[in-house]
Amino acid sequence: MKIQINRIGILAAGALTAASQAQTQQNPVQQISLQPQIEIAGSGLATLDFGREGMFGGRGIGSRSQINFSDSSLSFGVAQRMYRGAIGSFTLGGIAIDEANNGHGKQIFMHQAFADFQELRFEGYIGRTNTPTAQIVAFPTIREDDLVDYTSVLNPFSNGANPEEHRYSNVAGAVFNSGLHHFVNVHAQHQIDSAGVGQSDTGLNSVGISFQYEGNPALTTIDRFPSFGFGVESRAVNKSFGGTSNVFYGGGVLNLQPGLVDKLDLRLLGQVSFGNDTNTLTTLNDTYRADQESIALSLRKLYSPFGKPASQIALTTGMKRYSKVPNANSYGVALSYGKSLGQGFDFVSQIGYERRSSAMTSAFGGHSDAMVLQFGLSFNFGSTFNQSIGPRRSPTNLLHQYIPN
Repeated sequence: MKIQINRIGILAAGALTAASQAQTQQNPVQQISLQPQIEIAGSGLATLDFGREGMFGGRGIGSRSQINFSDSSLSFGVAQRMYRGAIGSFTLGGIAIDEANNGHGKQIFMHQAFADFQELRFEGYIGRTNTPTAQIVAFPTIREDDLVDYTSVLNPFSNGANPEEHRYSNVAGAVFNSGLHHFVNVHAQHQIDSAGVGQSDTGLNSVGISFQYEGNPALTTIDRFPSFGFGVESRAVNKSFGGTSNVFYGGGVLNLQPGLVDKLDLRLLGQVSFGNDTNTLTTLNDTYRADQESIALSLRKLYSPFGKPASQIALTTGMKRYSKVPNANSYGVALSYGKSLGQGFDFVSQIGYERRSSAMTSAFGGHSDAMVLQFGLSFNFGSTFNQSIGPRRSPTNLLHQYIPN
């Protein structure tokens, strides 16, 4: 009996030693859960640009004629039903940026990397995703960053090299809703501080709250007001760069001509920023931080025979003035057209022009205007596997589509 006990003790000691040695390796998966829902969504956008005095939106300096594939993106998402009926999901994706066109510097910008928890009346999410301020109105330009100086609430920490910094941030948000129509979003952000003007390199530098109304998704073509919203944001800019920048913003969509076949809508975004003491515009970052008032609006005509979008034409314009910089103002306009060649595959074209007053030209390399003519193709897709649930913040919902499917 002693021999047997000793033998067992030796075997147990050996097992413990082996276990301690194996701790550097990953343990095998012991339990297999039900298969999660998997979603893949992406967009491919390539245009031939003929530019003069800078890239459209005023981000580049000098002549720009190029083949442009920025805003092409690919995202993956997984979602699983929780124990008590809630939904948990994770999304990861990247987007090609302007700097990828010349083959130097950054190529892909991580624009989605967040976890999301969703119940019927509550949603919480944290990570890199669309800024809450960018979720109020989507404008029908070819790329979401076209006319970004007017169509987005600008990031006062950006140096202007990457326009995606105005549309995406590191954010933690809680969303409360009533009847899936009225949404209140309370959030804190780390907006990307590429200009180094914040109070902390990596800390939270922006807090805000917004309200948004969303109508029935099935009635967006016939409701008079399918969506609208407004909010306030406070951004902690360092005092040596003018101090805190606050912004009020609001906008929405108005169907001027509701209809299932021929639809005409008006999109509007207005914003007022205040609290920053910057009074000269010498860099692109100055144009984002300085107190300003701007408005952007678009008229969009959508033709959808047989319930499928076939063509779209849109006129988008924006105007801006700076309250503490004398004679500093600008305006921009874009005329866009798209023709559907198949499900999610479109021919697109656009001509855009932007004009700036003399007080702004030093921030744009001495150029007072910029113009670009674009022709290209756009492809959008979304595929779902093991479909069983419908998270609101899914890759397809986050995808910018020039002509909506």
